[in-house]
Amino acid sequence: RAAKTILTEEVRRGLHRYGYTDVHQSGLSVYRECPAKLGFQIRNTQTSYSINMLLGSVLHKAFALAHDCEEHGHDMEWWLSLFRMVRAEDPTTIYTFKGAPVQWPFIRDLCFQFTNQDALGLITLGQMVTRTIERMEQMGYSIVGNEIQIKHVDGEAHPITFTGTLDNKVVNRGNLGILDTKSYGLWAAYLYGKSASKEDFTNDEITYNNQLRHYHWLNWLKYPNERVEYYGIVVPTNMVPYKKSGAWGPAGVAKGSPVFIAPAIDFSYVLDYQHQVVQWLTQISKGVFYKGM
Repeated sequence: RAAKTILTEEVRRGLHRYGYTDVHQSGLSVYRECPAKLGFQIRNTQTSYSINMLLGSVLHKAFALAHDCEEHGHDMEWWLSLFRMVRAEDPTTIYTFKGAPVQWPFIRDLCFQFTNQDALGLITLGQMVTRTIERMEQMGYSIVGNEIQIKHVDGEAHPITFTGTLDNKVVNRGNLGILDTKSYGLWAAYLYGKSASKEDFTNDEITYNNQLRHYHWLNWLKYPNERVEYYGIVVPTNMVPYKKSGAWGPAGVAKGSPVFIAPAIDFSYVLDYQHQVVQWLTQISKGVFYKGM
């Protein structure tokens, strides 16, 4: 069973002292790679991110509202409504493109591009979303939930909140899986006029994916009786058809499978990950923001 309290009160108090009370996978990932960068982010509450992050959030909304996407994906106002949803949920974050803050006129232009086939060729963004879901269902994966918000509040005194969003929970032949949707190779088509690229993943790249292991751990904290059997990465860009025939394939055919599946990591590694999280947060609670902890 999942532990009711993961962190000691001393660690939680230290995290409150530094203002790091809402823990996300992205923050832990930053700390693993560059502790000083997370320290900077903690001290500077107004953060800025690439427009790719904003576009990725909008794409996730489209998948969560797939039935609406099938009906309204040709309507730029519908896409604008998704941007407004994302901004309403996080109004303080600044998104940038080529060093400048993204403004609404630019977003409107993107929404117009989403409704025609010019950027991707032979397919609109909405069609890409619906065809990806259709292909998943053809492969036997039934979506039982998407954009699932999981929150675990640790401790009563000086509580720390672990928050995450599972992109997709699916079932295949009664077995539960966690799938993460990635927009690799997609936005360059809209932002720079480049061709959408095909992506592939090996089993090891999926089974040992740190983000999926983090979501597995969060899911266990929230639903300790659920057994996750497999992980997956969804790459909608692979549903974009080839514009021209060649050695890679005939024109009009999707570039590849949009879904890659592999066995979930052994659960002992999920428990080991929790120990790592405790170690990282213990260091953060002490103000350790340098390599070599």
